[in-house]
Amino acid sequence: FIFVLPLYVVIYIMKEKYSILHFLIIPLVNFILCLPVIIIGKPIKEVLMIYLNQTSTYKTSLTLNFPNFYNFLTIGLRDVNLFYKLGTILAVIACLSILIFIYVNKIKLDNEKTILLAILFMVVVTYLLPGMHERYLFVGEILMLLYYINYRKYLPMLVIMIIGPLLTYSSFLFGIDYNYYTYLNIAYLVILVYFIKNTLLYLKK
Repeated sequence: FIFVLPLYVVIYIMKEKYSILHFLIIPLVNFILCLPVIIIGKPIKEVLMIYLNQTSTYKTSLTLNFPNFYNFLTIGLRDVNLFYKLGTILAVIACLSILIFIYVNKIKLDNEKTILLAILFMVVVTYLLPGMHERYLFVGEILMLLYYINYRKYLPMLVIMIIGPLLTYSSFLFGIDYNYYTYLNIAYLVILVYFIKNTLLYLKK
């Protein structure tokens, strides 16, 4: 949810067609989906807080098989909490900067630009937030695949987004070594910068 929330905010501000009350649909749907386990006796608080509680499961690691910039850092455990806070602040600032860019340039969102913007937010947030797993960009990978099928653009971005999870899954499923993950981190950073730059330029057209 946190990866697509910035997109919802942009659409809410730019489209001016929706009430802020529409955002209540999100927790309502979540509650409805939780009803089966609540009915059979699971405590409501425990059910509703499950994903929030999971965010503290791996608090000792800044990244978990995800090619973001935390792979380039070498820090002690005492600094992890600090980087969690700094990373969260950095991700919020990045999303606000994109929102301001869109608002100032009065960008009109058609179908293609909306999908691109969704992918942009997902790759930026997952690259800057600490504690990311390889699976956290799954929705972004699906959107990138659909975008490429429809518009035939950004093939390098699609390929690099898929390679990371494949390396991780191959390691756990088949015992394939992926010590060359450092090279993936560098490649992902280069392609990500290229993708962000060109996406912002295209949105501004």
